[in-house]
Amino acid sequence: MDAKEYNNIMERLDFIEFRQQLLFDNDDVSRSIFEYGLTREQYKRIMALMQDYRERIERGEKCDHRGFEQAMYEIVPDHRGDYHMCEELAKGFRDENRWEEVFDNLYGEMPKYSYLKLKDEHPNTVLYLNNYKRKEVITMPRTKGSKNRPKTNITKDYASQIAEK
Repeated sequence: MDAKEYNNIMERLDFIEFRQQLLFDNDDVSRSIFEYGLTREQYKRIMALMQDYRERIERGEKCDHRGFEQAMYEIVPDHRGDYHMCEELAKGFRDENRWEEVFDNLYGEMPKYSYLKLKDEHPNTVLYLNNYKRKEVITMPRTKGSKNRPKTNITKDYASQIAEK
């Protein structure tokens, strides 16, 4: 076996081990990385890009999603033009509380992500989006035995229940 063959086998083994680790991690970002077939090196470069954008934002530099997506396409040329991948990874990092400000600055103002602002402002509110109508429901903490059911007047005596019928 020559050096080229050996290096090829080692790269393949690293790719397989990385994908196995992504399956064990089983979070949103790991599932996305797995689905897009990214390598460990690409993942590291994406994390470095996220950190770079965090630092740019902290310095007050103007950043937009187009520049971010172009940088992502340089890292992952197989997915050039797939802006959904860029959004998905940035949102996944945000959902895991990693580089939240990057997603918020690049994509947070888009109408399709307006629900995230409400969620951040009112963390105990559940939003039901149905036919473009928004209904807010304030959630209450569960107590033992409540099972979040409304309280009703239930007669404990079985005989009186039968008599009422």
